Amino acid sequence: MLRCLRCTSEPVPRQQAKATVDPAPPDLAVSKTSGDPFAVHGRRLHTLVPTPLGLYQATDRTPITRERVEEIAQQDLAGQDSPTFDAPKLMATWQPPYVLWYAVGRLGREHYHAWTLGIDASTGKIETRNCLDTRQYVRAPDPNAPTPCKAFLKGEGAPKGPPAVIH
Repeated sequence: MLRCLRCTSEPVPRQQAKATVDPAPPDLAVSKTSGDPFAVHGRRLHTLVPTPLGLYQATDRTPITRERVEEIAQQDLAGQDSPTFDAPKLMATWQPPYVLWYAVGRLGREHYHAWTLGIDASTGKIETRNCLDTRQYVRAPDPNAPTPCKAFLKGEGAPKGPPAVIH
């Protein structure tokens, strides 16, 4: 199956892709001149890529509920300093496990640290964890100072010791 990277067209079997470029928008076209398949939609050229079978299988499974995702995120952030929570979003990606819930929010008393958890939509396992300090520094902060992001990325509770000082 082939799927266009730049549009939301339905996947098309390789055998059904046409090898013509017409001024009128055709269903799908594959370029004969290059080795790469292309799709033409309304006179715009788009690249087609194979869609992994696992992606179709993952999207057929019933995902865990939004409430369960919120519960997983709250349990994971239980020891953190003043976490906030936004509504999780369900998304599909081209990499296994293909379908993830993304829970996001802020950490710290001033909420300068943005966190994200990527949670497998079928198992509830935390697949990715990211944290970003959104402050703008005049000088680089002390790399050894404890921060909410460092503790979050390690899966620990709130950092111990004095907060990082901005000079």
